[in-house]
Amino acid sequence: MIKFFKIIFTMLVTFNSIGFSISVAESTSSFSIDTRVNNEVITNFDVEQRKLLFNLLNVNLKKSKSDIIKQLIDERLQIQFAKNQRITFSEEEIENQIVEFLTNRSLTKNILLKLLKQNGLEWESFKSYLANKAHWKKTLLQLYTNKAKISEYELNLPHPTITFLQTRMINLSEIVIPFSERGKDKAILLAKRLQIELNAGSDFTRGARRFSRSQSAASGGSLGFIDEILLPEKIKNILSNLEINKITDPIILENRVVIFKLNERKIKITQPPLDYLITFVTVSEKNIDGVAVCRSKDKYKKESILLSELNKERSQIFRISELYEVSYLSSNTWVVLCDRSITGEPKKINQKKAIYFNAQMIKLSEKLMLKLYREAIIN
Repeated sequence: MIKFFKIIFTMLVTFNSIGFSISVAESTSSFSIDTRVNNEVITNFDVEQRKLLFNLLNVNLKKSKSDIIKQLIDERLQIQFAKNQRITFSEEEIENQIVEFLTNRSLTKNILLKLLKQNGLEWESFKSYLANKAHWKKTLLQLYTNKAKISEYELNLPHPTITFLQTRMINLSEIVIPFSERGKDKAILLAKRLQIELNAGSDFTRGARRFSRSQSAASGGSLGFIDEILLPEKIKNILSNLEINKITDPIILENRVVIFKLNERKIKITQPPLDYLITFVTVSEKNIDGVAVCRSKDKYKKESILLSELNKERSQIFRISELYEVSYLSSNTWVVLCDRSITGEPKKINQKKAIYFNAQMIKLSEKLMLKLYREAIIN
């Protein structure tokens, strides 16, 4: 179970990095003291190194010097606290973080070292940045894993109001021209000529059947309705401003050029993937012991039904009712909630656990940081 939570708890320590922007930069910082944190110093060199690292990792380039100093202070307080708690972070663990970093970005260590050198960065500055985040994550997990887990009560508690999921669906057709058949330049030229002809009124279906090399060519390029969220970000952005029945400019991808036609947009409304099994008793009086009613085996008839199968009125009652609570339904009719339990795909149930766990971890981390700042001497 702890291993499961270690996997899902990533919100506090991810990098928010997109790629690498290589620019030669030389540090002009001195080693003058900028800030003291409980007698540990942060130098101008530390600040400059972090700024250069953010530039290399594309981490919010608008960060001011005060923002960077604040993060460095946070890290010093976090590591000081971890050491006081005797929560260590070994060289092996640091090396694992480096390997993970390289793997996620398809880099070798030699290439990374070259990038750091080109950007005026010291290896120890990069290593410290990586290790400090992982060390704090380890500290939080050791301290708060049990506190952050969702309780059975919270797990089985549905949203207080009836909610429906809205999915943006788009109906697309495509013409896919691979570079392998004609070469890149000729494929792009063909796509541009097709664009002109299609905009002049030529039939997209006929063009797809003749020139497209996708499996969709047999159906005139039709892809049908697609959940917009599943599209690559680049294509999603291009389609976002496209009008119905219009085509895109040729989109150059890794090994092909593509033209899309937007046929239709619609919103698909569905119920949430999680449901709740409700067990209740219907009674004809208000002043009754709900616990006794639910525990009775013969006197009262229990009914079980999924929350999604109830009408709106009853669904709302059981969403907000507490166990054994007597709730008014209609004239001379009350209901007692005896049990309520979550149902659905294990993946979706685990997702609810993960969202709750992450939210609790963030709250606990923020509370701990406030305490560390109150007790710290920073000058």
